[in-house]
Amino acid sequence: MTPSAPSRSLLHLRRDERGVAAVTVAIALPLLLAFGALAINSGLWFTIKRENQSAADAAAISAAYELMAGPANACTNPGFVTDRLTPAATQAVAANQHVGWDSSGTTTTVICPYPDSLLDTEFGARNYSAVAVTLQQDQSSLFAFAPLASATIATKSVGVVANGASVCILALGAAASRSGPCPAGFGICINGSANSINAPGCAVVADSTASNAIDLVGGGGGNLINAAAIQTPGGTAGSGANNTAPPVQTFSIPVTDPYASTLTHTALTSGFAGFPDCLRPPPGGTTYGGDCTVPPAG
Repeated sequence: MTPSAPSRSLLHLRRDERGVAAVTVAIALPLLLAFGALAINSGLWFTIKRENQSAADAAAISAAYELMAGPANACTNPGFVTDRLTPAATQAVAANQHVGWDSSGTTTTVICPYPDSLLDTEFGARNYSAVAVTLQQDQSSLFAFAPLASATIATKSVGVVANGASVCILALGAAASRSGPCPAGFGICINGSANSINAPGCAVVADSTASNAIDLVGGGGGNLINAAAIQTPGGTAGSGANNTAPPVQTFSIPVTDPYASTLTHTALTSGFAGFPDCLRPPPGGTTYGGDCTVPPAG
């Protein structure tokens, strides 16, 4: 039996595959656009997170320096966190943000003190203090049809400070001339072997601001300085600069001269021990009177 014309048309239409690609694309296009939008948004949000991380690192460092300059147990006073740490962190975020993204919607949170249990786990059981800075920012999607309409981008950085409240070695000034391998400017100069300074229970500090304030040569595979904390407002130099435990905290706040107050009160009728004719300056003065030369030995 010969199919009728309508039957032949239906059979031909059923076997006709022309236009299938267009239909498939039309069905898949929304999904392709959605995944493309997700990829673009994810890349943008990841870039913002990396930029926020740099700002968070700078903020944690800035807050850590404030913590170093503060009194012992400073973070137990809420005013210290709000008046000193938070402004320092916020200013660092503003100064280190990536040009092109707006930080007006960024929330800066400062946590101090940082839990001791986390410090011991992450940095070892030493006498540490720390401040954590967290940045949080809400970002909308660039596309209305994206699977995710928005995302919260959070970054965290922790500034750790080795407590140096108990200072047992304090170099107050800078050397005026070379000593051995160390050029002028150093506060502490070591040319020796491991454990040349071994003070695990206290801090070693050089108040020199020179680039070689702590100048170290040698070590022989060990640490030239082993202390609870090692710090200087200057820098480190020498082939053994990395041979310390813990690492030197450079560009820190200078430690106050504990003898400064004894040099500013009224002039005395008797001089310093060993300098009987050397008189202290009057209040506000800087010039010593009398004979301040070193007496001859014996």
